Amino acid sequence: MSKNSIIYIVCIAFIGIVVYFSFQSSGKYEKIREQGIELIGTVRTHGGDVIVNWNANGRELTKRLSKPNSTVRSGETFKIYYFDKYPDMCYVAFEEPIFDRQSFLSTPCEELDRLSGDAVKFKYKIDGKEFTRFQEANFDGLTAEQLTVYYKPEDKRVAYLVK
Repeated sequence: MSKNSIIYIVCIAFIGIVVYFSFQSSGKYEKIREQGIELIGTVRTHGGDVIVNWNANGRELTKRLSKPNSTVRSGETFKIYYFDKYPDMCYVAFEEPIFDRQSFLSTPCEELDRLSGDAVKFKYKIDGKEFTRFQEANFDGLTAEQLTVYYKPEDKRVAYLVK
C-alpha cells in the first residue's frame, strides 16, 4: 500500500467521523427540543458569545453559546429546552422569542431575505432610520408585506418579525 493510499484512507475516515458526530449532535438537540422541559431563558452577550440564564427548580443555570448572529442583544428572552438530569445540555430556541406585544410597537417589514435553513434577514424603518435584523423563523411563502415587525421602543435594534 502506497503512502498516498494511506493518507487517502485516513482522510476518508476523518471525514466519516466528523459527519457521524455532526449528525449525532443535531439529533441530540432534536431530542431535547421534543422531550425536554420548556422554560424561558434570558440572554446576555459577551464578546462573540451569548450567555443564557434560566431558573429551574430554584437553581440558576447558565450556558455559554457561540453567538448565533450579531443582532442578538442582552436582555432578550427565548424559549429554552433542557433535561433536568443533564442541565448543561440545553437548546435555546432563537426561533421562539418571548416578548410582550403590548410593550412593543409595530412597523411594516420593508425587506425580507431568506438565508440558509429557516434564517431570514429583514429590514424595517423607524423615524426614517433603517434597521436590519436576523431571525430564525419559517416564513415560507410569505412576503414582507404579509409580515409585521414588532420593535422595542427603548432599543429599536431589538425587533421580531411576526406573521
